[in-house]
This record gives sequence, C-alpha cells and structure tokens, in this order.
Amino acid sequence: AYVKNLKRSFCVPINYKNKITNSWISLGTYQKKNAIINCTIFPVNKNQLIELDSREKYYKKIEINYNDIQIIKGDKLNNKIKIFCYIIDKKLFKKPSLKYPILQSYIDICIKACLYIDFILKNKNFEFTIKFIQNTYNWKKLKYWINDRIYSRRPYHYINNSLIIDKLLTNYIFKKYNSTIIL
Repeated sequence: AYVKNLKRSFCVPINYKNKITNSWISLGTYQKKNAIINCTIFPVNKNQLIELDSREKYYKKIEINYNDIQIIKGDKLNNKIKIFCYIIDKKLFKKPSLKYPILQSYIDICIKACLYIDFILKNKNFEFTIKFIQNTYNWKKLKYWINDRIYSRRPYHYINNSLIIDKLLTNYIFKKYNSTIIL
C-alpha cells in the first residue's frame, strides 16, 4: 500500500544507552504532510496487537485515515477495521552520524523484506523495493554508512539476493549522491 502523510527515514537511534554495544541508526516513520511511503498492511488479532504495542513501546501508535491509503494490489480494505502505524517520538529523532551510522546488515534485512513483497506481488522489476529506497530519507549522502557485512567483499556467498540489493542501492542511492563505500 501507499500511505500519505507519513515519511520514513533513518532517524531511530539503537543501543544509544548501551555502554558495550555500539549505537547505530534504524528506520522510523513519522507524520509529515504531503509525504508518502510504501508499506505493508497486515491483520493482527488482539493478542498480537498487545505484543506489538509492547515491542513498540517507545513509539506512538496512531490510527491511519482510510483516505490516506492506496492499495497497490489485493482486496479493498474493510473500513470497519482500524489500521495503525507506530511513529517515532520526535524527542528520540536523530540523524545518521558517526555515533549513529547506517549499517549495511540492517539495510540488507530491509531490502530482502521488500524483495519478498515484490515476489508476492509478482513484480519482476522490483517496483516495491525501488519505491522503498526512493521513499526513504536521511541517507546523508552515504557519509555515515558502514558496510558491516560479515564478508563484505563476497556477500553473494552468504547473503541471499546480495547482488540484487547492491545493484538497486547502486542505481538508486549511490548514483544519486555520486558516492561509493570504501570497504
């Protein structure tokens, strides 16, 4: 689905209170007039919603207006059910930096999930994944990006779809900023 008035960016600090493990930045969603993101909408039961609320305790749960949702593929939404999104508290918002870098291993997880959605949607040109990349902000010209893959020079031996991931990132991020990552 596409959802209006939400924006996704690298803005959520992780491990920032941990004295042993290094901190890094993850993706977060927040309200932004006229912005748009692509995402998945999935059903949950009451117990699953309680679990999600517990897991996402540092986020604010908001209800999404049906007029802000455009379904990409599939059945129409039942307007009798509520649709929620967890957004970041602006007080926690950070930008990528030396202290909070973007991790390649995290990006791999996100892009692999998008590729799976493309597979389900039968997208042969990775349309969902490309929109995810294009509608994600705060890449920070790649200045604070760490390639922390276990075997960064030969990821194709250990990470499914790493060649596709790298090609999409090259075409839609690296070329945009005219940058490379030094491995």
